[in-house]
Amino acid sequence: MLASAKLKTVILWLRYGSLAVIAALGIGDVAVHYPPYSPLQSVGVALIHVTYAILFFRNTAPYPRRLPYQRWLLLAQLLLPSPIPSDLGVLTFASIPLTLEKRLWRRWLIASLAFTGLQLTAHTLLALYNNRENLPKDATPTMIVLTIVFGTLQTLAWHLFAYLAALIIVRSDEDRTRLALLNAEMRGAQILLLESGRLAERLRISRELHDSLGHHLTSLSLQLRVAEYLPDAELRPQVTQAGFLAKLLLAEIREAVSEWRSETSPALPEALQSLAAGLPGLKVNFDSDAELPAAAPAVTHALFRCAQEALTNAIRHGMATNATVALHSRDQRLSLTIADDGYGCSVVTPGNGLNGMVARMAEFGGTVNFESSAGKGFRTEINVPLPELVLQ
Repeated sequence: MLASAKLKTVILWLRYGSLAVIAALGIGDVAVHYPPYSPLQSVGVALIHVTYAILFFRNTAPYPRRLPYQRWLLLAQLLLPSPIPSDLGVLTFASIPLTLEKRLWRRWLIASLAFTGLQLTAHTLLALYNNRENLPKDATPTMIVLTIVFGTLQTLAWHLFAYLAALIIVRSDEDRTRLALLNAEMRGAQILLLESGRLAERLRISRELHDSLGHHLTSLSLQLRVAEYLPDAELRPQVTQAGFLAKLLLAEIREAVSEWRSETSPALPEALQSLAAGLPGLKVNFDSDAELPAAAPAVTHALFRCAQEALTNAIRHGMATNATVALHSRDQRLSLTIADDGYGCSVVTPGNGLNGMVARMAEFGGTVNFESSAGKGFRTEINVPLPELVLQ
């Protein structure tokens, strides 16, 4: 998932606005605390808020990328305010969807709620103990426990609200990204569909020409050949000339039909460029030969789907920002290469998408190779043979 321009603006305001919130919380914690902090304690509280601001600002900077070190920064955000009663934890909860992978959200939320609940309870008990002489005389243990429980739940509710607000922002951007991907895929597929319809119509016309006119011209040629052996000497040269023209016309029709039937769809480069141009947050450099050998529409459609899968994976899983798509011909073979600068992986474990690419190309005798290493992106290379398509 890559952030849209609108969401990047929201995240930018969130980050800088949070700095103002942290500053306000720091001033409030020092000025309103009772009993008042000593000068040394005030410096310590200020340092905690400044350090927290640095951690928060640094941890949210790579968004939408999720890097391994962000877990440790988030853990530091959670633990740093522990020595003081503070509401900094609200920003920690808002950081969970922005910094962690989706599969970790729920576990971190539950663990953070438990830790924050214990922290709030401990601070409340400590505050009650320090001010035990000022407690109302009619305060019972039950009232004190209920006060602690409801106060803790109320504060946790605000923490949970911050988490849900950040979650809604991230989810909405995922929906926009998914919609942009579908639109890009639809535009590329539409180009191939229109081209396939054009080629199908040409194939239909070629069959009609071959089956009807070709049949009649063949019959005419045979009739003229028979007429050459008739006794009329004056008619024979005319018949011979007509037979020659019939054979020539029949040969031209067969040649035209063969070319139409074996013609490839020139729309593959255009479809790939349309797909690449519509991908959100991914800059794609496209390289293709000026002329490509003949390929059946089914082959071009399979290559398009493979490129679509590779580029989609680069966005959703690799968090790539740049990619290269190269389409070249080599010795009656088409070579399609897609490389990105995403996360990559140390071991390539094919899932449904990668296995589907292999299965698509296997139908046409093609091969698919995957290369990747951690932190160095992902590369997909596809080679498919293109035998001459000559129909009798």
